[in-house]
Amino acid sequence: MKRVVLLLFLLLPFLVAAQSVPVPAELSLAGLRLRLTPGGRTAIQQKVDALRRHPASFQARVVLADAYFPLIDRVFQQEGLPLDFHFLALQESGLQGDAQSIHDAVGYWQFKRESAADYGLVMNDAVDERKHIIASSKAAAQYLLRNNKVLRNWANTLLSYNLGLTGTKPYTLPTDADATEVEVSEQTHPYILTFLAHKVAFESAIGLNTRPPLLFQEFPAPAGKPLAIMAQALQQSPDELARHNRWLLAPTVPTDRVYTMLVPITDPLQLTALAAQQKNATAGQLLNQPAADPENADFVRVNGLRALVALPGDTKESLAKRAGLKMKKFMQYNDLFAFDNIVPGQPYFVQKKRDKAAVEYHVARPGESVATVSQKYGVRAKAIWSKNRMPRNEELRPGRVLWLQHTRPKNVPVEYADSNNATALAAFEKPVTAPVVAAPASASPAPSSQPAQPEKKRKLDEAEPYMGRTATSSRVLEDAEEESSTVVQPDSATDEHTENLNELPPAPAAPTPAPVSAVPTPNKPLPATSPVADEPAVEAPAEEAAAPPAPKPVAKPAASAPAPAPRPASLPPAPPTLPTPVSTPVEPVPANGQHVVQPKENLYSVARRYGLRPADIVTWNNLPQNPSLRIGQVLRVAAPGPSPEAPGATPAPAAKPAPTTPKPAATTPAPAPAPSGVTSVRHTVQPGETMYSISRKYKVTIKQIMEWNSKPDFSVKPGDVLVLKPTE
Repeated sequence: MKRVVLLLFLLLPFLVAAQSVPVPAELSLAGLRLRLTPGGRTAIQQKVDALRRHPASFQARVVLADAYFPLIDRVFQQEGLPLDFHFLALQESGLQGDAQSIHDAVGYWQFKRESAADYGLVMNDAVDERKHIIASSKAAAQYLLRNNKVLRNWANTLLSYNLGLTGTKPYTLPTDADATEVEVSEQTHPYILTFLAHKVAFESAIGLNTRPPLLFQEFPAPAGKPLAIMAQALQQSPDELARHNRWLLAPTVPTDRVYTMLVPITDPLQLTALAAQQKNATAGQLLNQPAADPENADFVRVNGLRALVALPGDTKESLAKRAGLKMKKFMQYNDLFAFDNIVPGQPYFVQKKRDKAAVEYHVARPGESVATVSQKYGVRAKAIWSKNRMPRNEELRPGRVLWLQHTRPKNVPVEYADSNNATALAAFEKPVTAPVVAAPASASPAPSSQPAQPEKKRKLDEAEPYMGRTATSSRVLEDAEEESSTVVQPDSATDEHTENLNELPPAPAAPTPAPVSAVPTPNKPLPATSPVADEPAVEAPAEEAAAPPAPKPVAKPAASAPAPAPRPASLPPAPPTLPTPVSTPVEPVPANGQHVVQPKENLYSVARRYGLRPADIVTWNNLPQNPSLRIGQVLRVAAPGPSPEAPGATPAPAAKPAPTTPKPAATTPAPAPAPSGVTSVRHTVQPGETMYSISRKYKVTIKQIMEWNSKPDFSVKPGDVLVLKPTE
C-alpha cells in the first residue's frame, strides 16, 4: 500500500499535466479584456491540448518557468511592462538560451542582430547577450513598450513582436487604439492564438511547487577568469554552470564591464556555498573586500560588524529573511526608508552601525551620498555628518575627502582628491592596522616634570596625525579632547567651512595667524599646533623681529597673546603616499569686478571659480555668515578698489579749491566739512548696495553720507556717485 501511495505522489505532476485545461470564454491580457468567440475558443483549445499532450516535456518547461519567471518578472517590473508577457519567452524559445531560428533569431527572446544592437545588447566574439536572460529580457521589455506607444493596444503590440510595426498595421483597426475590449476569433492571427494557448496551458501549472527543483541566483561573473573557477567554489558542475550561461563565448569573462551569471541552485549545500562567496559580489562597490564571518558563513564582516552583501535581485524583504530579522529592525539598522531600493553589491548590516570606520578617510565618488558611504564602512550617517561638519542638506560632491575616524578640525579646510585615481583611493582608504606615532618635528614633547602616563593612556594620546597638504606638520586629531579642551583662538577672518582652499592663491592681505595656544589639562599637555601649510605667511626678517613691532594695517594681535615662535625655514615635505588634490582652474575676475549668480551656484563655487576666499566675498558684499545666494544676485568679486581719486592720493589743485581761499558755493550746497587730513573718495553705487552697506564699508555713519552729498533721505540707486570721507 505504501508503494502505491509513493508512486501516485511521484506521478502527480504528470497526471496534472495530462489533464486538459478548458479555455474560458474571456481572457485578460495586460488589463485588456479578450472576448473569445466559439471558433476562437476551439482554435485555442487545440493548441492547449497539444502543449499538454506530452507530460514529461510539459513538466520540464514548468520547471524552467518556475526558475526563470522570477528573473523575468523583476526586469518587467523595473521597466513597467505587464507580467503577462513572460509567457512570450516560453512561446519564442521554450526558455532555451541557445535557441536559434531559421531566420537567425537567437536567444531567449529570439532577437535578430540588428534589433539587438538597437537596444544595447553586446554581441562580439566573447559575449552574446541575446543568450543572457536578464539583458535580453530588458531589451524585449523596451521593444514592447516602444511599440505600444504607437499602437496603444496590447494585443496589437503582442503581434508586433512577430511582424514588426509595419507588418502589424494591416491587422489593426482605427478603433483598436485605447480599446478596453477586443474580440478573438478563429480568424485572429495565429501568433496571438498561440500566445493565449501558452497562457492558458501554463498559468495554472506554474508556482504550484513550494519547493521547486531548480532556482536561479544572479551573481557577478569573475572578470578575467573562467566560469569553472567559480563552479568549484560554488559546489557546481562546470558543465551545468556553462549550460545556463551560454552568453559567454570566450574561455574567460571579459573585463570591459561587469557581467552577471546565473547560478543554478538545486540543493541547500549550494545555497551555503553561494552565501560564503558573497564577499566577492561587491562588484567594485568596496575598495577593500569584506572578510568572511568566522562564526557564520552566511554573513561577512565589515568594520567588525556582521552584514549581508546584496545580490542582484535582492529586496529588503529577502535580505531581512536571510538575516532572520524583522523588517522594521533591518531597516533601522541600515537607515532605510520604504522608498529606498537595494543596491546590489552593497553590504547591509544585521546589527547597529558604529561611529568610526576602519579607515581614516574616504574619497567621494560620482553618484555617492553620505548614506551609501555609511553602508560601505558600517558607520552611522549621523556620525559622518558630525565628523565632517556637514549640514544634512549639503550635497556630497565627487572627490571630497570625508573623515571617518576623527572630527575635522575647524581650521582645516575641506580637501578634494581625484576620485578616478586608483592610487589615490588606495592611499586614502587604507585600513588602519596600527596606531601611527605622531611626528616629533611638530609635536611638543611633554615637560620632564610631567609624570609618565600608563601604557593604555599613552596609546589613546598617540592619535593619528592628519598628513594632508593643509597640515604637513602633525596635527593631533583626538575626538574626545577636541570636544573638551579649551583653545584660545586668535582673531582671524578665515572661514570655517571652505572648499578646496589648498588650491587657491594666497590672499595678499591675510597674515599668518599666531600659533594656537592650548590650555593644558592637569594630566597631559596638548602638543602645540603649527600653522597650516598652505596658508599665506608673512615672515618678518630677524632685524624686524628684534625691533619693536611697528603698527600694521592688516592684523591687530591681541595684547595678551604671547610672542609667536619663529617659523622654521621650510616645512617638512608631505608624505609621498598621499596624492595631491586636483587643481581647480581659476577664471580671471571680470573687468567690472562683479559676478552675477547663476543657477546651482553658491558662495563656495563662486569663490573657487575666481580663486577667492569665501570670507572675502562675504566682507566685500556685507553678507551674513553662511549666506544663501539668489539667482541673478550681483556679487563683488574684487576688493573695493580706489575710484578716480584713490584714498591716500593727493588731489589735483585744480579739482578742489584751496582750503585757505574760500569760495562761495555755486548751485548746490557745500558738503559738510571733513576732518583734517582726510581725503575724499568718490564711490559709484553698485547693484545690491544700500546706504547702510556703504557706510559699513567705509566706516562712516549714514548721517555723514547724507550731509556730505546733501541727500534728503538714505535711498541710493545703482550708478549714483557719492562723496565719502573715510576716517581710516
